[in-house]
Amino acid sequence: MQRRTSFESKGLKCSVTFYTPDQVASGDRCPAIVMAHGIGLTKEMGLPQFAERFVQAGFVVSLFDYRYLGASEGEPRGQMLPTEQHEDYRNAITWTQLQGEVDPERIGLWGFSYSGGHVLHLAAFDRRVKAIVAQMPTVNAFLNSRRLVSPLELDELTKLLSQDRIKRYQLTFESIEHCLYYEPTPHLEAIFPTPLCLIVGEKDFLATADLTAAVHARAMEPKSLTILKGGHFDGFQGEGFEIASTTACLCAVRDPIRRYCFGALLPYL
Repeated sequence: MQRRTSFESKGLKCSVTFYTPDQVASGDRCPAIVMAHGIGLTKEMGLPQFAERFVQAGFVVSLFDYRYLGASEGEPRGQMLPTEQHEDYRNAITWTQLQGEVDPERIGLWGFSYSGGHVLHLAAFDRRVKAIVAQMPTVNAFLNSRRLVSPLELDELTKLLSQDRIKRYQLTFESIEHCLYYEPTPHLEAIFPTPLCLIVGEKDFLATADLTAAVHARAMEPKSLTILKGGHFDGFQGEGFEIASTTACLCAVRDPIRRYCFGALLPYL
């Protein structure tokens, strides 16, 4: 079951699709997952299939668009500043906690690419977050951009990307500047004891696997790392989707007190 509604973030309405399991009895409160997409993308682009898989596993899901994007309010269109999106995520968590179908003490986050970086940051600073899955996360955009091309090529590439993304997604120049210098994991140790699940693509050149693997190595247990065969978007189709979604739903580690799983993480929800 799903309904389209909105929550408020800094005076603007963020569009959200709220999913609930059909089999939930009246009065039951379920663990919830809050989800958002990567840079310049909207909630309808490949994410409903993940939300539906999570709902089948017994979770409530809040899938939302950030301010300035998709069906959400805000000007200028296409503005994507990390700190503002962190605030949207936190307001989405608060709104989700207030829903009657949700156990407010069991909230997990799922993020992809740019949002994958966001959930790493949020888990370090927002103790309401009990588990996270970061799929192809942006862990260090500064280092990643500089290994792709030479400094001169990067300068030209930055100009081209800016022009192209504005045409395709209406992203602002300010957003792209912030994206190129985004590093969401300076306080990785603060994520502990929140369980962490990282999903990477071995051929991903936008969010390279070795940078994410380095984050996994630095992180404290409980943690897991899953490597897909393909690139940045291959977790949205075919075998990649099956592995990524199964990792987030079925790879449970039993906990004698809390029996919900979100990948290898949600025993802790």
